[in-house]
Amino acid sequence: GWMTKALFVEVIQHFIKHTQSSKTHPTLLLLDNHESHLYIKALDLAKENGVTILTFPPHSTNKMQPLDVGVYKPFKTYYNMAVDSWMMKNPGKTLSIYEIAGCVNYAHQRAMTPATIIAAFRKPGIFPYDRNVFSDIDFMSSSVTDRLDPTLKDNSPDNVINPLPSTANIVAPPSSFLSPEKIIGFPKAKDRKTNRTGRRKGKSIIATSTPEKDAIAERENMKVNPAKKRAVTRKLVPI
Repeated sequence: GWMTKALFVEVIQHFIKHTQSSKTHPTLLLLDNHESHLYIKALDLAKENGVTILTFPPHSTNKMQPLDVGVYKPFKTYYNMAVDSWMMKNPGKTLSIYEIAGCVNYAHQRAMTPATIIAAFRKPGIFPYDRNVFSDIDFMSSSVTDRLDPTLKDNSPDNVINPLPSTANIVAPPSSFLSPEKIIGFPKAKDRKTNRTGRRKGKSIIATSTPEKDAIAERENMKVNPAKKRAVTRKLVPI
């Protein structure tokens, strides 16, 4: 199923109940930046009960989110095993929605074990906390497609050419080998076209902090007010 704003409020209630979270016993909840996770009612409920919601940076859940890192893969493996087993026992039949629950139960009991879940938190360095769990190679993809800051001007100090003294009579000392990437650098991606929808660039945030929560509430009000205005307009139009 799909997570919705109303359903996420129930998720927060469930989390508070089973963790016994409170302002004297605070907890940390790590989530992605899905719109349903930034619902102001859920954030208010979380903050009132000592739950700090921290979101992952965009496009990083495959490296940082425990479910993606160490739970989904074994779950899918065991689920496929259950489906294959059912098909072998029922040749010529089609798997229906009534058999899926049994296959999910088989996979859930074998993949959602304490050992698997603990390892999924350990691998991205969440717990035990390890800030050095990622190496430079994990950030290579962002370096290859790095874009120049569009706010930079052509006359910035980096683009100013200063006259240099002649080196015609100077013999260059022997130097070590320079790789092509050190000479030309990594390729740069082209500038993106302006986003007409004006979509806000995502980032990692503490969603329950007052500044971020106020900003989220303001964006929700901006979405609601135009809808109310259109509804009133439609009622006033004569039939």
